[in-house]
Amino acid sequence: MCMNSDDPFGRRPTSIIEDFYRREKERSELLKRALGPTYSMHQIVGSLSPQLNMISDLRNSGAFGVAEQARRLGSEQSKSIDKLVSAQRLTGVAQSAAALSLFNAAQFGNNRNLSRSFDTGIFAAAKALQDNRAILTATMGALRLQDQWKALMGSLSPNLYALRATAESAIMHDTAALRATGAQFHTSTARMVAEQAVEAQKIAEAMANAESPEESAKLFVAFVTLLASIFGRFKENTVDELRSQGLLGLLLIALAIISLPQFQSNPVMSQDEQRAYSELQEKVDRIQVGLREIIEAEGALSEDYVSSLPRAEFIRKANIRAAPSQSSPRILRADAGTQIAILRIENHWNLVVFRDPLTDQISQGWVYESQIARIED
Repeated sequence: MCMNSDDPFGRRPTSIIEDFYRREKERSELLKRALGPTYSMHQIVGSLSPQLNMISDLRNSGAFGVAEQARRLGSEQSKSIDKLVSAQRLTGVAQSAAALSLFNAAQFGNNRNLSRSFDTGIFAAAKALQDNRAILTATMGALRLQDQWKALMGSLSPNLYALRATAESAIMHDTAALRATGAQFHTSTARMVAEQAVEAQKIAEAMANAESPEESAKLFVAFVTLLASIFGRFKENTVDELRSQGLLGLLLIALAIISLPQFQSNPVMSQDEQRAYSELQEKVDRIQVGLREIIEAEGALSEDYVSSLPRAEFIRKANIRAAPSQSSPRILRADAGTQIAILRIENHWNLVVFRDPLTDQISQGWVYESQIARIED
């Protein structure tokens, strides 16, 4: 069997946007299956009568996700969510992130430069949006963007949940580590970036429930401002921090959100308004380009990392484990046909690299050799 050389896991080459939407659809289905009844419960909760005040408050606040709703309702299904975001799973992602940082110094340095440049651009865009919210509000109303927000957030709902669940798990595990070592909470960059990702998810979730152009504009500005705050805080280390916490999906979600509004000129605008409109569109276009460059650079780094490694695929449904032992915790149960790259072999166990469907990042774990078959180039 041959593998497409343009992609580390055998997918056909596509544009970054096509690839994003295809992968989001695939992840959505995987997460729905993984969450099982919990996902169905979330859909039912969303349609309950407003008279159920507790559930309604949870849903409308944007402050609680499916996991919290399940716990508040005493649902046993929350156990399946916990399995999705185990410490072992996040460790596999973090180990691959660390390996990427050492793999290609030149390329890694270039990716950091992109983050540094993006920090300047998104700060300018956030300020321009704040200063010209009236133009943004008019655009939201003219294009009926509330309906588009609802459609977009509906399609991204499982992925937004995955982002939040991953971030909350990262916070929990980081908190445990800090307590064990006696380190100060305010010095933890891992905790800070995860908390910011949770806030971004809350804003994105609220966009789906915006009831007016003014509210949509306010939330859009808040989202871009928060993204600017994340890059402003971590600068060239921003993508490194997101990668190590399994939160690179935030950038893909941000690209989808920021690409939605297209500012339209209005003939009744004054010259000053026309000028502000042009500057606003230019700045938003720039941050779209900047996000695409960062995402594409990250994709290229991952592809180069696995390009020279032997390839294999699962011949049956099997476990990827945290260590080379049958008693080791399970990271993921992979389907037959799932493609992987092999880092090394120890006593019939293969340390493999795979794309984690929860975080959409490359991760690593151990697989027993009888579960996989090599793919010849």
